[in-house]
Amino acid sequence: MIKRLLLILTVLLNVCITKGITFSNNGIYYNTIDENSVEVTVNNNQYSGDMIIPSSVQYNGTIYTVIGIGHNAFASDEGLTSITMPPSIATIGFWAFYNCTGLTTVNLPEGLTTISKSAFEYCTNLSFITFPEGLNTIGHAAFSNCDSLTNLNLPEGLSIISNNAFSSCSNLVSVNIPHTVAVIQISAFNNCISLTNVDIPEGVTTIGSQAFYSCSSLTSVTLPNTITTIGYGSFAHCTNLAALNLPENLTSIGGAAFNSCHNLTSVVIPEGITTIEDYTFQSCIGLTSITFPETLTTIRYGALFSCNSLPTLTIPANVTLIEDSAFFECTALTSVTVHMQVPVPITLSVFGSLARWEVPLYVPEGTIDAYEEAYVWQDFAPISAILDIPSNEKLPDFKLYPNPAQDLLYIKNNSINKIQKFNVFDTQGKEVIVGTGNFINLSDLQRGLYIITIETEKEIITKKFIKE
Repeated sequence: MIKRLLLILTVLLNVCITKGITFSNNGIYYNTIDENSVEVTVNNNQYSGDMIIPSSVQYNGTIYTVIGIGHNAFASDEGLTSITMPPSIATIGFWAFYNCTGLTTVNLPEGLTTISKSAFEYCTNLSFITFPEGLNTIGHAAFSNCDSLTNLNLPEGLSIISNNAFSSCSNLVSVNIPHTVAVIQISAFNNCISLTNVDIPEGVTTIGSQAFYSCSSLTSVTLPNTITTIGYGSFAHCTNLAALNLPENLTSIGGAAFNSCHNLTSVVIPEGITTIEDYTFQSCIGLTSITFPETLTTIRYGALFSCNSLPTLTIPANVTLIEDSAFFECTALTSVTVHMQVPVPITLSVFGSLARWEVPLYVPEGTIDAYEEAYVWQDFAPISAILDIPSNEKLPDFKLYPNPAQDLLYIKNNSINKIQKFNVFDTQGKEVIVGTGNFINLSDLQRGLYIITIETEKEIITKKFIKE
């Protein structure tokens, strides 16, 4: 029994002696992790110059494999100019190279799997970095405020781009996101003011809150159909964002998601979205077209606040709640069309600043009296009926609205066939407009009757409309 206790004590003593020993070799300090491996640790005199980390070191007759860069190992070592790491390095710890302002180039080793929180944060002169295949974790703020980074080629195998991972990389122009990424987390590219285009690949399901907030040079972003969630303020203050196609499988758009996207002109909200959240499109001052889905039930506070270029507005039949200031300062509205059979109760601020008595309101057939008695709705003039197709009848494949129209005419496509192009003719048969898409700018046409042909892959449909 005594011999057994002595054996256990001896083993424990050996472990304690092996684990946590700090020693130096050729000017580099190491801390033992176990009896066979070590990580680079802090040098109180700081490191400087070009550092080459060996794959193994010897101490007291034992050879140790170097498997990591420890927490704070090189933090604020402003004299460090380059670092070469062996393939045996698997992890880079918290704040390992934090504020190494002299570091310009890093080639990460092939065996690396984890870059921890703030590992290279504030490496303001780091201009080039290579990521190895097999890297699966880039931690919170790992490269935040790396002002000299211009291009990123993230490796296949990476599944998450963590919170603030590349936030405030002010000179970052392009980023290649691999197909293995499923989630772009909160503020991942927040305030990357030089980023111009982002192609998000198939496989990504979630864009976190403020992921691309204030990327003021961003002009276009590709969103795959695998995306279901766009978080709060994801693209807010992307003031140059002009091209946007929301994915078909999207089920949630966070509040303020596109707030102050000044150059955004046209948005089609996909079926499946039930709520336009607070301030989602606030101050989208260039927005001239927005299409709501039939599934929409709720329009929250300030959803389209100050969209002061929007000429027409159509609200679907299933909407039951429109909160204060939803369309406040949408002063360019020339018509409003609603499909709700019962007027939704609204306050004066919903259409605040709009001269409603000068704006026609189109309502379902048989509901004019109800809208003429409803608070705020009654202020619109005139209030007229629109064609309302009973739900038990088949919708036409294509519907033009509003009809009569003023500056914009919309084509609602209820078929599975995509519109390839449309042609507009006057009553003399002269072609006056050719185009593609789901809306037509009529501002250059004179008042009168026109004929439109809508061409799909399988057929050509002919309809008439009136320009007021």
